[in-house]
Amino acid sequence: MHTDGDLTRANWGLAGLIAELRLSDFTIDRKKLVKILSYGEQLVPHLDALLREAIEKSPTLDLSSPQKDSDLFAAVHASYLLAQLQAEKSLDLVLELLAKKQAVLDYWLHELVQDDIWEVIFHLGQNRLGKLEDFMVNQEHNIFSRLAVG
Repeated sequence: MHTDGDLTRANWGLAGLIAELRLSDFTIDRKKLVKILSYGEQLVPHLDALLREAIEKSPTLDLSSPQKDSDLFAAVHASYLLAQLQAEKSLDLVLELLAKKQAVLDYWLHELVQDDIWEVIFHLGQNRLGKLEDFMVNQEHNIFSRLAVG
């Protein structure tokens, strides 16, 4: 049985890991990754929040200057962790981010749009093929995003 103190420590542990995730560069230490993933479903709302934050920041980014956000890789990490957790409900957020213009995609996802983001789509969209098809055929979406979804 958990006491309130145990739950508070557990939440602080998760919050601390999310805070560290914001500051991580392109790689995450394997031990830290295992610890993060051990939170399972509890992790999903926090990862969704990281994606939502990137989406909300997008209109205010200075895309003409070098990337300055301390949480530069947060959207990448959140996307891949959601895929690892097979958090299918998060597909909408990932697609919302992929619907941004190329400069925004370059800022948050770097070259992953052209290379590896399809893995995220594969894990999150297996049971939502209609949603993926709608995204893919929408000519307003970036061609690289549409190819990744396809």
